Amino acid sequence: MKKQLTITSLLIFITCSVFAQLHLLNDEFDNASTLSNWLNINDTEGWGAEQLEAHDINTTEAGHLMMMPYTSSWYQDYRGTLLYKEVSGDFVFTTEVEASNRAGNGLPSSTYSLAGMMLRTPKNFPNDALTDWVGGQEDYVFL
Repeated sequence: MKKQLTITSLLIFITCSVFAQLHLLNDEFDNASTLSNWLNINDTEGWGAEQLEAHDINTTEAGHLMMMPYTSSWYQDYRGTLLYKEVSGDFVFTTEVEASNRAGNGLPSSTYSLAGMMLRTPKNFPNDALTDWVGGQEDYVFL
């Protein structure tokens, strides 16, 4: 009985530990300082081509992450804007996304204007993306 209790306690601890780690990834976008918790693909992969004209948390609109990209697109090997957090294993996420034109008074009207969530296999460029990049290596699902 003691062994079974120990195993049960260990499983509860592991479950709580995994939940606590995933909970750290949560962002309700109600605190501007949490922007520093998000990684920018331009910085982490070393592209040297910032595609976000502006972005903030809880500043442009309370309780929101706002991203205003320069012209860009995710298509085949073309890389667009991406703010992200790294996660592995099984997970569930929920979000609410609102896309608008720059004036904020209607939907985007350009071809391939989109916004949403992306699951993407990370890339590692030992030197930088410009010298280590190889075409045909993108692996992502856009929702």
